[in-house]
Amino acid sequence: MPTNNFILLAAGKGSRLEILTRFTPKPLLPVCGLPAIQNIIEPLIKLENPDIVVVTGYREKEVKQFIRNTYGNSIKLVFNEKYEVDTNILSVNLGVEALDNPKCGYSIIETDVILEPNGWKEFLSFRKSSFSAWATMGAYSKNLTGGAVEVSPDGEVKNIVYAPKYDKRFEGWKKMLGFLKVGINEVELDRELRQKAIKNRIDQYYLKPWLENLNLLPCREIDLSGFFAGAFNDLDSYNKLNNDYNKFVLDQ
Repeated sequence: MPTNNFILLAAGKGSRLEILTRFTPKPLLPVCGLPAIQNIIEPLIKLENPDIVVVTGYREKEVKQFIRNTYGNSIKLVFNEKYEVDTNILSVNLGVEALDNPKCGYSIIETDVILEPNGWKEFLSFRKSSFSAWATMGAYSKNLTGGAVEVSPDGEVKNIVYAPKYDKRFEGWKKMLGFLKVGINEVELDRELRQKAIKNRIDQYYLKPWLENLNLLPCREIDLSGFFAGAFNDLDSYNKLNNDYNKFVLDQ
């Protein structure tokens, strides 16, 4: 049975983009003429009976208004009232709880990620697979830091790291894109470990339970390096992604 459950993380303030997000929430910043979150929702809404949850926080009213005006009531909205303290682990938990049937698995998607349509087809083609997986694009390097995975030749994730400051030890590891597909076999433990982590603190990333318990949560990679993909978290990366994606679309 395909997993058509999706949690979109749209609660953060986008502090490093304050010059823009002071007036516009990060998920609504335009990329190639569309709000960033719309570039994500469009391929998902076309699936058969998708269950899509958008977790809001900062400037919640604007995000809610956009979703309702564009998609009516076909998408669920959940408000994270602790968004200023939460990194995103609580947002994920709220999103999972709002799904009708989380037991069959779900995908967690950060809304500052842009992926071309053919890339979405590739990622969504794994919905029928029972395994859990992290989407990747390119390799960890001085210019591409953050979450990364060490992958075996057969695609199994051997190690996970979060290194926002460049660390040469992880040079060449696969760079995480910002999508986690939780397969049916890992749902129960994913939820349990996340809830335990939340009891300690919420200023942490949703990948933390996986980073610390990889031996209990087997997963693979979904390599999207062959497609246009990127993410933005500051003004330079936003401008570059927007310009690059505009050029890519024009060249198609």
